[in-house]
Amino acid sequence: MSQQIQSLDGAMSSTQVCPGVVCGCPSHLLSTAQLGEAKQDQQQRDSGCTKPSKPNRINISLPSPQRHRQIYGYYVSEQWLHKTARFLLDKLHPDLPETKARTNAHADPSYSFQKTFRIHSLSTSLAILPSGQEVPPDCMDDDAVCVLYIFSDQPDSYYRRPTQEQVDELTRLVGREPQWWVDVMPPKFYR
Repeated sequence: MSQQIQSLDGAMSSTQVCPGVVCGCPSHLLSTAQLGEAKQDQQQRDSGCTKPSKPNRINISLPSPQRHRQIYGYYVSEQWLHKTARFLLDKLHPDLPETKARTNAHADPSYSFQKTFRIHSLSTSLAILPSGQEVPPDCMDDDAVCVLYIFSDQPDSYYRRPTQEQVDELTRLVGREPQWWVDVMPPKFYR
């Protein structure tokens, strides 16, 4: 992959005359990369192939703005979170010593989920329990809900939200649909 990027960078720095134009003026110069892309597009049209599309991000609208950051995820118990993180960590790093695996799964349970589901914005937080919603007592920490969240309403997190397929895979593991939650901490806490 890095070789492809290096060759693309090198190709973009060199230019040549557009093949259909003889004058050679700067407005008709194309980079080698542009010429290569045009040639590749023509070859794909000729062969009936199409370019692979970028992965489709989960199609979800942002909720109404709140004073606090909003997170999209699942309520979970700390026990389930740590137990599942440990299970996933064992799959990711089978040679990790027992005590180190237990400590790592407890200290940073998000790591195992991030690596397994390829969702780098996955994390945990405490959220405000919406009025009228019931959550099992083991998923509560005092008056807050323990949440494993996929992404937040913050622009950088929302822009990098995962694909629907990734969310579906995680939803199968958790056993319930994700929802929007209001974080207990204000956004400035995370800056």
